[in-house]
Amino acid sequence: MFTGEKYFGSLLAAFAVEFFDSLERPWLYTFGNHDVEGGFGREQIHEVFAVSRWGLLGSHSVTNQGTRKYDYVVDLKRSLAARPEWQIYAFDTGSEKGFKSIKGDQLAWFKSVSESTRQTYRQTVRAISIFHIPLRQYQELWDDASIPNTGERKEEVSFEEDDGSPYRAFVQRQNIEATFCGHDHYNNFWGRTRDGVILSYGYISSAATKAAGPTGGKLIQLPFTAEPVNIQNVTPQFPDSTRE
Repeated sequence: MFTGEKYFGSLLAAFAVEFFDSLERPWLYTFGNHDVEGGFGREQIHEVFAVSRWGLLGSHSVTNQGTRKYDYVVDLKRSLAARPEWQIYAFDTGSEKGFKSIKGDQLAWFKSVSESTRQTYRQTVRAISIFHIPLRQYQELWDDASIPNTGERKEEVSFEEDDGSPYRAFVQRQNIEATFCGHDHYNNFWGRTRDGVILSYGYISSAATKAAGPTGGKLIQLPFTAEPVNIQNVTPQFPDSTRE
């Protein structure tokens, strides 16, 4: 939606809010590497999204000078008084050279929030993480022929500047059970690493790139029981008379 040197980014952001709010369901947003092209940056997108009744896009301060990173955590509860059944950690993996991965200041924030959660509820709260640029362990997962994978891999994993430290932090904190990314247009595979973490791609939802079809989505089910995360690739089903 935002890719390219477009001068009407504010209108596109407002359209996103209008469309997703019309579903009357909570929705989350994480930044991709193209979103701030055309001179419409993170601050402006955040300002537009702040008017949403249903959408979430948070941030936190990472320096004494007030610099912000657009990472945030969402608690999923049965009721306001209950402890979270799950948490969703959303990370901004950056756009410009030198920032295209989850960096140390963001991991410090993650460790602080997850430890605070554990102290508050006196137990580890199950969690997943969503972000745009994949971790280098996605490539390692695919290269290890002894680990079963589901879905398709049609291009190399573009983990950009990731050095493996985000994955190691997730394993060390023992709360992240699955991660979900995008970036690589034609990959939608997932599998469980030897550490027990599911690494999963999303599913391309736009036909703006070559050979993208069929477009679809990723259905992620987070159970309230002890069962693991359930993942499915889903594609729209159209009557033959309306299929393009």
